[in-house]
Amino acid sequence: MHFHTQDREPGGDIKVVTTRDLEGWNWSEPRILLRQTSDGIPKVIANKLVELSTAEWVLPFWRERPLEDTCPNLAPVRHEHQRTGVGVLVSLDQGETWNTYGDIKSKDTMLLEPTLVELMEGDGGRNVSKQDAPLMMLLRSGTGCIYKSMSYNKGRIWSAAESVNAPNPNTKFHVIKLKLSRTVLAMVYNNHKRTHYCRACRTHLHVALSYDGGESWTNVASLDDSNEAGVRVHYPTIMQVDHRLLIVYSRFYLGQEQGGTSSEQGIILQEVDLTTLKDLPHLADDVWKRIVPADKSNKAAEVNLDVQFEAQHKVVEHFLGAQNPVTLRRYQRGTWQSTVNAIMARYDLEAVMGLDAGEKLRRNKKLATYTAERIRAMLPAIGEDFPIEMRLANGEIIGSTK
Repeated sequence: MHFHTQDREPGGDIKVVTTRDLEGWNWSEPRILLRQTSDGIPKVIANKLVELSTAEWVLPFWRERPLEDTCPNLAPVRHEHQRTGVGVLVSLDQGETWNTYGDIKSKDTMLLEPTLVELMEGDGGRNVSKQDAPLMMLLRSGTGCIYKSMSYNKGRIWSAAESVNAPNPNTKFHVIKLKLSRTVLAMVYNNHKRTHYCRACRTHLHVALSYDGGESWTNVASLDDSNEAGVRVHYPTIMQVDHRLLIVYSRFYLGQEQGGTSSEQGIILQEVDLTTLKDLPHLADDVWKRIVPADKSNKAAEVNLDVQFEAQHKVVEHFLGAQNPVTLRRYQRGTWQSTVNAIMARYDLEAVMGLDAGEKLRRNKKLATYTAERIRAMLPAIGEDFPIEMRLANGEIIGSTK
């Protein structure tokens, strides 16, 4: 089943096509679910429907008035935030019939591209029944933060939208609940705010997990941290297949010469292995708990250093294993500090090593040498042609050129 909106700026009718062909070659004729003429405002969708534990289907959408007077019988809006209103389509019979609910707005910003997730916890972290499970809607905004609205009756009524503690540079993101989990959420998003010097930037595409119903998020994977001029890494969609998270997104150069020539753009598919993540500090901190033993003797301190280095090895191995040859070459030619910055952006090490975690890693000559050697081993075809050098915080250069 595939939902789409009519090919018109900024949207149109919401339609659905269906197939029983697993290869996807044969599809039904489009069927209209919600017409633009229902209120005269074009309808738009961007994220997938959610099937609730009580079997309802809920599809998020938004209404968006065009910037220009291209639609008949629509009065122009004076303020941008008046352009959009967010709602849902709800089906009780697996898509045969649909009802429309909600018109979520904000006086401060446009709200659009909603994503939905069903929570199995209520206020205070208490477990709830399927009938009482709330729906959380997260929304793209223009204020630099993600917005949230809640429904406690399966999408019929929605709370006023409010900002949450997660950045959003006015871009699409996507949230799902992990399978076999009542509480863990996964989000793929651009992990930065809009800035005065780069209002069009869309980079730092990260995967984050939440254990508290979206109140806080911990980054667990970095998909693309490009800082090249004009690059846009955005419009992600995430799904879980067995123990893997599959993320699809687009990458292109905005208004740059590379846009017509670069091979590093297009539709990108990346994978995050959840079983590997369980060995990292933000998912299972058993190793990290042993880093600070209760015994303060010298012998315990020596064991502490050995265990700490072992844990840091795991982080480095996971980080390098997630890179492609292009980014490995970039780290190979770069400085140790730039590699540490990338590791710190991906893993929440400050929570387990202290606020000076980055400085500890930057001054760790042993770990820098290990990282350089691992990169060289992972790129044997070019290992003899490029130097393996990393510069420490004090300016000392380690590694070799052969």
